[in-house]
Amino acid sequence: MTNLANKLRRPSAEPLRIFVVVLVLAFTFERVIMLLPAALATGPRLPLIDAFGDLFMLTLMLAPSLWFLIVRPLQRLSASRGQLLAQLLDATERERGRLARELHNELWGI
Repeated sequence: MTNLANKLRRPSAEPLRIFVVVLVLAFTFERVIMLLPAALATGPRLPLIDAFGDLFMLTLMLAPSLWFLIVRPLQRLSASRGQLLAQLLDATERERGRLARELHNELWGI
């Protein structure tokens, strides 16, 4: 139990690592997206269409990364916390039952 308590008290480097990975991915994808239309463009370019195209491609590229780096771990964490809560409630109910039986037996001299 002390190992779990130590893990809960100790700050994790994981959020910082995820932040750095997302930042590097965002800048890398943005750089690719900025160079790609310039290399493929043959005619006049409209800034508004370029901006929306840039936004669409960046979202399309970052969404899977963010899903696997942030959403999935949060889902696993939520499921784990739910299991721990169920175990805690189960242990509490067992202890209440044990105390109730013990008090009953003491009162009736069993």
